Amino acid sequence: MQSSTPPDVQARRAFQAFQVMRYGALLLTGAAFAHGGLGTFGIGVYEGLVFLGSLLSFWWLSGITQGILATATMSKEGRSSDVFNVFVVLSLAGILLMVLFRTLITPFTFLTNKPDLLAFYTTYGWYLALITPVYLIEQMLLLRKESMGLIGYGTVAFGSQLVLMALPVFLGHGLGMALQGLLIATFGRYALLWVLLARWAEFRIDTAYLNRFWAHAWPLAVGTLLAGSSEYIDGLIVGRFFDEETFATYRYGAKELPLSLVLAAAFSNSLVPAVAQRGVGAVAGEVRTSGRRLMHLFFAVGLVLMMAGPFIYPLAFNADFSASVPVFCTYLLLIIPRSVFPQTLLIGAGHGKAIMVSSVIELAVNVGVSLALLPLLGTTGIALGTVMAAITDKVYSAIRLRLLCGVRPGNYTDLRVWILWSLALLAGYAAVMFMLT
Repeated sequence: MQSSTPPDVQARRAFQAFQVMRYGALLLTGAAFAHGGLGTFGIGVYEGLVFLGSLLSFWWLSGITQGILATATMSKEGRSSDVFNVFVVLSLAGILLMVLFRTLITPFTFLTNKPDLLAFYTTYGWYLALITPVYLIEQMLLLRKESMGLIGYGTVAFGSQLVLMALPVFLGHGLGMALQGLLIATFGRYALLWVLLARWAEFRIDTAYLNRFWAHAWPLAVGTLLAGSSEYIDGLIVGRFFDEETFATYRYGAKELPLSLVLAAAFSNSLVPAVAQRGVGAVAGEVRTSGRRLMHLFFAVGLVLMMAGPFIYPLAFNADFSASVPVFCTYLLLIIPRSVFPQTLLIGAGHGKAIMVSSVIELAVNVGVSLALLPLLGTTGIALGTVMAAITDKVYSAIRLRLLCGVRPGNYTDLRVWILWSLALLAGYAAVMFMLT
């Protein structure tokens, strides 16, 4: 029997599942490294590579992918020159990323105290060059509403990546071979990208589209840079004041609940085209209804993980990572701001400047609070700074949305449910932190 669910809703759910698979592969890789005997220092080296690569790319990559969803057109029939133009942009960006990555990992940079990174920069640099255009695959599948394609692609892509990275470690071949496995898996996805472009893309440069795409992408990229850099500044602070082992335990603890981080982001991004096409008022009710369902899921799972955190980390990794528990539980509090979506409506309505101003405020709050709490609470204080900054960002965005579009928070958020769940999560956090002291 054919499903009665509209194709766009199916594609949105598949996109969320795809992002969960991506995050799940990341977590399982970390667990495999810990149980495979890589050691905290080796894991710290790997996390350092991932950290630097993300630091150099997260902001403009987010702006580009959101710009694709807001501007590109694809249908089941015909070819699209839009995706080819974005492919060219992403390919050039990947090459630039590899060059920047190589430039920063030298004896003359701030990474001087991490010489082990030098042995792996070539492999990871090529990975960065290939993975950047590969991000276009999931955007193409979403725009074409290929829900089964998204699920199948995610299963194969992340399943093969996990196996090719974990198996060398369990066989005793170390981090170098694991990174080569990552590169092989990514090359397979890059080859698939060319297959899809040959089927769906029109190989033609369109300067008019590129101008329109750039107008949408750059304010989103700047806003993401300002807001998202908080995470990386936190990492730099930890790297500056603590040793390699503490950096590893912090990074393993500084993991948001995948359901809130990944599903919320996927949900938000998938609604941007609808807001741009139908208007803020028409989509606000849909955001409220769908957001309430996500809210129940986020908070319920988050509360369970909050209470189980002290027992999960020693079992999932090893006893060395017990120090990650307070950071992990603090990051679970990000469910509170992540469950409301004023930015989705602002982005769809074209208010990029409001996003950038909000991001400036968020960054300032995060850095200030993190540095203030660091002497008192250590890495947990840094995590609290991130939570307080995220809450400030959502409050400011809600105010701007009310002033610019006349949309109240209650129009796109079930405030009663949100408040009750937030209080329950805060009570669980207080109980766990009291138990850990």
